[in-house]
Amino acid sequence: MEKINKTDKLFTKIKATNDIEINGNVYFIPDSYIDNKFLPNEFKKLYKIMLAMYLDLQIVHNKIENITGITKTHIATGIIAIDKLISYIITGKIYITYLNIFEKEILKNIPESLIQIINPNIIEKIE
Repeated sequence: MEKINKTDKLFTKIKATNDIEINGNVYFIPDSYIDNKFLPNEFKKLYKIMLAMYLDLQIVHNKIENITGITKTHIATGIIAIDKLISYIITGKIYITYLNIFEKEILKNIPESLIQIINPNIIEKIE
């Protein structure tokens, strides 16, 4: 029988069902980050995916150094951006004329077919 030294470390990868993996980073977005508790499950899942995409874009563009550098401020600004995008997807109209580059990138990466499933009556298409 082999002895394990106390200096050896065992790493176990635990993956919850709500984890989102983007570019090798695993994001866990709890339901408490969603302000509207009455959203259907499809919207909650999309909300979490979009928030993870936002945080990952921040890391890719060096706004955040790495995943451990995410702060409450980063999450708060991400929630504001995702609320704006979710309202666009739900209503089909955007009343805010300015979308930053990260918000446009997130919308570009969401498949049109998914948006059409969630809201088949989408009115405006953001270019």
